Amino acid sequence: MAQPELERLTIDAIREYRASVALAETARLQRVAAEADTDCCPERRAELQRIHEHAETEHRARQLVLNKLIDRLGYVPKVPAG
Repeated sequence: MAQPELERLTIDAIREYRASVALAETARLQRVAAEADTDCCPERRAELQRIHEHAETEHRARQLVLNKLIDRLGYVPKVPAG
């Protein structure tokens, strides 16, 4: 794979990783809020727990892919704004 293509893929992976971090944190905050809410039914808390676990799994998978791409590229590329 050519260096410019690998850099573009790595930049895309960085953006996806950042989005997965935000999604996992949002899912965690929703789960924590539901656990603190005495009016929240157990089914909803369980659903939010599953959503959070899925988001964390996806986050970890994206992190592994990103690490491999950065290792192959040899550096962390600058991510343009936007």
